[in-house]
Amino acid sequence: MRSSEAGFLRHFVITVIIAILFSCFASVGGADPNLVGWWRMDGQTDPGDARLVKDYSGFGNDGTMGSSDAWLPDGGIAFDGGSWGASGIVFPSNGADLIADMGLTDQVTISFVISGHTPGDKGYLFSGLNSTGAHVMSCEAPTGSGVHFLTKFGDGGNPWCWEAFNPADSRYIFAESDSRRISLVVDLAVGSVVYYLDDQIWATQNNATGSFSDLTSFTIGRQLWAEFDGELKDFRIYDKALNVNEIITLVNPVDLNGDKSVDLDDLAIIVEDWLESTDIVETDLNWDDVVNFEDYAIWADNLFEGGRYYFDSVGGDDGNLGTSPDQAWQSLSKFNSITFLPGEKIYFKADSVWTGQLIPKGSGVSGNPIIIDAYGTISDQNAKPRFNGAGTVGTTLSIRHVEYWQINNLQLTNYGATAGDWRTAASISAADFGTMEGIHLKNLYVHSVNSTQGTGGGISWFCGSNGGVMTKFNDILIEGCLIENLGSWAIQGGNTHIGRIETATEPENTKDFYPSTNVVVRGNRISNIDSSGIVIIGTDGCIVEENVIDRTMRTTQGGVAIWPWSADNTIIQYNEVYDVYDNGDGESYDSDYNCHGSVFQYNYSHDNPGGFMRICNGGDSTQGITGNFDTIVRYNISINDGSSDDAIFPTWRLGQGQNTQIYNNVVYSPAGSTVALVGTSASSGSGSGSTYYWSNNIFYSNGILRYDIADGSTNYWSNNCFYGTHQIPSGWFSWTNGTPSDAYKITSNPNFVSPTLSAPMGIDNLDGFKLQSGSPCINAGTTISNNGGYDFWGNVLYNGAPDIGAEEKQ
Repeated sequence: MRSSEAGFLRHFVITVIIAILFSCFASVGGADPNLVGWWRMDGQTDPGDARLVKDYSGFGNDGTMGSSDAWLPDGGIAFDGGSWGASGIVFPSNGADLIADMGLTDQVTISFVISGHTPGDKGYLFSGLNSTGAHVMSCEAPTGSGVHFLTKFGDGGNPWCWEAFNPADSRYIFAESDSRRISLVVDLAVGSVVYYLDDQIWATQNNATGSFSDLTSFTIGRQLWAEFDGELKDFRIYDKALNVNEIITLVNPVDLNGDKSVDLDDLAIIVEDWLESTDIVETDLNWDDVVNFEDYAIWADNLFEGGRYYFDSVGGDDGNLGTSPDQAWQSLSKFNSITFLPGEKIYFKADSVWTGQLIPKGSGVSGNPIIIDAYGTISDQNAKPRFNGAGTVGTTLSIRHVEYWQINNLQLTNYGATAGDWRTAASISAADFGTMEGIHLKNLYVHSVNSTQGTGGGISWFCGSNGGVMTKFNDILIEGCLIENLGSWAIQGGNTHIGRIETATEPENTKDFYPSTNVVVRGNRISNIDSSGIVIIGTDGCIVEENVIDRTMRTTQGGVAIWPWSADNTIIQYNEVYDVYDNGDGESYDSDYNCHGSVFQYNYSHDNPGGFMRICNGGDSTQGITGNFDTIVRYNISINDGSSDDAIFPTWRLGQGQNTQIYNNVVYSPAGSTVALVGTSASSGSGSGSTYYWSNNIFYSNGILRYDIADGSTNYWSNNCFYGTHQIPSGWFSWTNGTPSDAYKITSNPNFVSPTLSAPMGIDNLDGFKLQSGSPCINAGTTISNNGGYDFWGNVLYNGAPDIGAEEKQ
């Protein structure tokens, strides 16, 4: 579905929800009675008076800004701070009416947004004095001497200074362009002052004294000579001590219930006020003096937004707030101690390095994941924030029993002093969990993991029940990752639920096939791997596409670049594989045991001595293996694959391999050598029951291509092009020129545009293997039903009669 269609559908569904809510809510909305002063400072409100600063609380205590101050285009007032007596907001009679209307007793919350302030001379953000000029409630902006904020509550008593945040270090929150909400929550009944920076508690005091009844005057942005230099907006006074959820709502006004998520609960609050058509309310999200559909639209645009947190391994401090780059946290232990909420975003600084294990906690929900990403400048892969397991942990990134996480742009290593068994960079795991949903890994740099041969590697997913709750994954995405220099495989999925035979000898392999679903491995770059590239196990409908893989199988571990095992309906497409080492198996692709309905299409394979495509058809009842059924290999191109020792299409352990279809592929074989196009082995199995259908393929021999079929399998050949020298068996260890029996074969030159054994890099650079006009392969093929609909280049099938080869000529 296109994103515009998805957005329309979402808004349609939500509109239906609104209609339902309209029918359900009947409680009274209205302005917050505790909001006793609200100067939004969102622009000039009186066309005839540019200095009027309107009070939107309902009490009408309008102020007048100084002659040297100015409205900002995007809202807020720029206070001059340098002109004595000409800056700041003042109220008639020193604010006597305002003070009377506030009616403060023992609680108050003052909250505002500040920006554009550079530490320097003192400047009062607000000032409330008694009749003798002593401070009752005042807040002074940062100075250049190390004091961050100077806040006074109580009849002229000592102020409280918080000096843990020093302007001289990187944790100092106010750069010139920063915009942050400051909230001071005072409860004189218990003597507490809680200081919030955005929605995080920044500091507390528990010895506040005094009485608000002494208050006789009030100003914003000045106190006599100490005028504020900077920008303010949305200045509020409440006659109560707001709780943390209410503070969260101030920071994100769309999060109306303060649960750190913008969701349907917030919509319900909007609808409640919408129904009542009341006066100014906090659900008036666009401040147009009415709650209506436009406020709903703002809610919809912010649907499922959460908080943001930052980590910096050098400049961070776990005592910081964590909510901005200059208040970043530092350690992995801090991250691992937090249970994150839906919609929250966690950012790790570029060029930072951590040693240990990263363990996400908490879960997102569908449509509202928790997101990890990098911030700062990423000049190359090595600049991505690095997490090194250092061989001290089994996996560097451990994603277990959590859901809906998107993890992007990290660097993961796990290199120890010696190689270790089952050592990985990233692991997705679950046991006795049920269905674990929504894990996306994107643009990771995974490298330098010294796992032992055949164990561990790069990124893995594995689930099992251990005799308890049947467990699987749904919606795993591994996309855009660079994976290199590993001691075993690059990407591998696993599942204990892969048996297919009720009477298997081994109990763990009896029939319990319970595959993971919606698994996608896309657009990854994999290089220099000791074992396989991508191994798919225990899935249904997995898609492996647009990956580029080279130099896998560096050691004799057995395996190929991409292969499924005990997986159904796997689609492997648009991948490029080259320079695979001829160790163990060594092909580009393999349709392996216990698979049903594997499709290999639109792939490119070149310069692989081990060959292009392996088919494993064996069965082993003790292991719950039934064989390999309904594999399709179509519209692929193989150039310069195979050697004298390995076939281009090797098959192994034939028997119980049913209905393998191989059609419309191009094989352009090595020059000057004798290579088996098809090489079969009947070891540990009989050939009875194995069937292959070879149709519409071009087998172009630049040396000698042989058909080594000696296992009793049944092979059907139709409408193939055999060009060059081809040989079939004529007895024990003897060969004769010829081809398999194909009543509609072509043996003349297919007339490619410009074929070459110097295989071009890139799957998009193969136009040389299109057919020239007049090729004997045009309109010479046989019709294949359920053919995928497109050729290698994306042309629609068919244009007239089918063509032979990977192109359907237009």
